[in-house]
Amino acid sequence: MALRENKGACIRLKDEKQRMLVQESELRSMGSNEAQIKNAMEPMQSFHLQLSEEIEDYERLKRGDLGEVYNLHGLGRMLIALRRQLLPGGLLSLRTALIFLKTG
Repeated sequence: MALRENKGACIRLKDEKQRMLVQESELRSMGSNEAQIKNAMEPMQSFHLQLSEEIEDYERLKRGDLGEVYNLHGLGRMLIALRRQLLPGGLLSLRTALIFLKTG
């Protein structure tokens, strides 16, 4: 996620939150019960949470906070995040990433 994409994602996140509030209000006005509202809202909430986490990851990585790696799964996620979010066009070789992690 580049800086421009991050700004767009922040706007989408805010817009999505507003759409969720409107959708929930409409469901309530139609007489939907809590279970129906929960089922209808889950996909929107899931998307909202995922987008929010991506924004947080981007901002954390831009600050240089790489987090801690507890296993190879964590290392893989970190390398993917570095490739996607920190470097233009996602151009990052494994060697470059390891050097970055070692010196960063």
